Amino acid sequence: MYSEQLEAIIDAALADGVLTDKEREVLHKRAAQEGIDADELDIVIDGRLAKIKKQEDWLRPTPPPAEAPTKVGNVMKCPNCGTPYEPGTYKCSECGHVFQNVAALKSSEELAKGIQKILEEPSTLLSTLGLNVNGNSRVKSFILNFPIPTAKADIVDFLLSLSAKKSDQVYGDTYRAKMKEVRAKAKILFAGDPQVEAALAETTGNWWSEMSRTAKLGIGFVLFYVIIMLIGGLISWLSFD
Repeated sequence: MYSEQLEAIIDAALADGVLTDKEREVLHKRAAQEGIDADELDIVIDGRLAKIKKQEDWLRPTPPPAEAPTKVGNVMKCPNCGTPYEPGTYKCSECGHVFQNVAALKSSEELAKGIQKILEEPSTLLSTLGLNVNGNSRVKSFILNFPIPTAKADIVDFLLSLSAKKSDQVYGDTYRAKMKEVRAKAKILFAGDPQVEAALAETTGNWWSEMSRTAKLGIGFVLFYVIIMLIGGLISWLSFD
């Protein structure tokens, strides 16, 4: 719909289902550079947020009340300004205070459970044997649409978990694509944080490891063809002599 660069920034900003004022400001600046009306962009963003909200509601567990910050009765309040907020919120909507001790959502575990659930369904059992692509397609879609966490500990764990799976024979390309989204989101939310910066450095691969399996096969085919041509030319030259 928009340029590849703007779409990438939108995906990174909306991946967790929460759009901060800072993220909206960044999107508006980019849209202005491309001559896109800010109101039009807001309509598109709000529509995508509503779609993401429906997909992530069933995945988000209720955090243990014992680990939540300041609590007054059944009302959660920001320890900095006293503004009430919903359980699972990572930042105060009024003052921007980040709740560092909100329980991590363990997104990597939820992702694994969701994938396992899809593969165990009768209609997708054969896909694990390579007899159809329906199950694999659903798993890839599930991975790409999985909400990115916003708690620091969770986003670090999620990033490292995705990195460990980027060489998977079936879903490696999908895991790498998701990892790029998580890295972009981590840079926006926790720029300069030592723990997050260490995780980003740990998950930075070389150009070959980040390349898709299809691209690797293409390069291998080209190299093979070049070698065959060189050998053929050498044989012709020797025969001529």
